[in-house]
Amino acid sequence: MEKKSAVWTVVKVALAVMAVCAAAAFVYYKFFRKKKELLEEAEALDETELGALSEEPSFEADAADVIANAEEMA
Repeated sequence: MEKKSAVWTVVKVALAVMAVCAAAAFVYYKFFRKKKELLEEAEALDETELGALSEEPSFEADAADVIANAEEMA
């Protein structure tokens, strides 16, 4: 009879472990999966924005040109 109780103990422990895993999976899919997808989308957008910024022409001027224009206007 002791073998039956040992088998039932193993079955109970296995069911308890499966219940904990199912609850953890439910919480992950309900809350954290959406947040992870949103973060990945935000990172993808950041990367495309950086790529677009590097392709735009730069509007830089030398300091000497700016100072020369200011002196001519005065």
